[in-house]
Amino acid sequence: MNITVVGGGNLGSLLSAKLSLKKDVFVTLLTSNPSNFSGYIEVIDEEKRTHFRSNKIFITNDYVAALCNADIVLCTLPSFLREDFIKKSSVYAKVGSLFGFVPGYGGVEFMVGELSKKGVVVFGLSRVPYICRLNKYGKSVTCLSEKKELFLGAIPKQSATYVADTVERLLDIKTTELSGYLAVTLTPSNPILHTTRVYSLFKDYPENINHAPLFYGDWTDYASDMLIKCDVELQNIWRKLSSCLDLNLGDVPPTLKHYEVSDGTSLTKKIQSIASFKNIKSPMIKQNSGYAPDTASRYFTEDFPFGLAIIKGIGLLANIRTDNIDTVLNWYSVLSDEHYFNDKLIGKDISKCGAPQKYGLNCLEDLVDIYK
Repeated sequence: MNITVVGGGNLGSLLSAKLSLKKDVFVTLLTSNPSNFSGYIEVIDEEKRTHFRSNKIFITNDYVAALCNADIVLCTLPSFLREDFIKKSSVYAKVGSLFGFVPGYGGVEFMVGELSKKGVVVFGLSRVPYICRLNKYGKSVTCLSEKKELFLGAIPKQSATYVADTVERLLDIKTTELSGYLAVTLTPSNPILHTTRVYSLFKDYPENINHAPLFYGDWTDYASDMLIKCDVELQNIWRKLSSCLDLNLGDVPPTLKHYEVSDGTSLTKKIQSIASFKNIKSPMIKQNSGYAPDTASRYFTEDFPFGLAIIKGIGLLANIRTDNIDTVLNWYSVLSDEHYFNDKLIGKDISKCGAPQKYGLNCLEDLVDIYK
């Protein structure tokens, strides 16, 4: 089996290394910086207290070499780079291959029409299989934790069982198919988790910020409150659309259920206690008298335009009120001067985000057709 991993960052490096150890699997890593890789990646697994070196990985920046013979493609690129990747790869993709996006939210389903026409099966994981951090780019990566179970949606959705079985065999992690790809898109993960935390950190900016709290380790009750409120609105969207599409309502568990807590205070304590997240820094840059938001961080460039804006866009088509999501997204619009939505529904910068309206989906029936 030929597997191509796209993106040589934290996750792409770890996936490449782990997959290279599987019998009868040949791994290619497609990266824009092949000269930084030797072909072998060292892995330190803190959770399992193990250390290993990958088997030989073919490193390239050539789309033809990476994709023409690939049976499975796993794209780990950030959401704002995926549309360009999909356009390029649709020319070279092998007919009948599997194209996976890890994680799978970010508007993938609105971009993959040409791949689907070639008979490519597209799938996405609702969450990443590993929390990991590079030690040295192209050389070494640390795995901090591994998911106990993965959840997967596919296009076409009847392929999900086969794809889930394949992923489970490759990653040795239990993988369960979801009833539709919409469940991946509306997983209450980074699109509301990161954005509500960022909002809680910077909502009063440009007032002076005189310290730099940890993103998760110093999580606050206010952030938990906003997260829960936005999750309620997301659940309202999911409830309506899962009914329209005859999807399993339980495929998108509420945030409180996911974290196994009962309220905002216990959610704060739970998030603060997650060992693999505890030392992650907030997206801030030092200024003379304090700190300012680091708007070049993926917390900004990915989670708002290719996370929260997609949820908002789907909510509009489903005619669901999203007052709290609007509060967070409107704050970002002022900070970034990017306006995806306004009183006329579609804003001047709709082309800069991943919302369905960007792709000409302007009514509920259009959206439902995507997920059928």
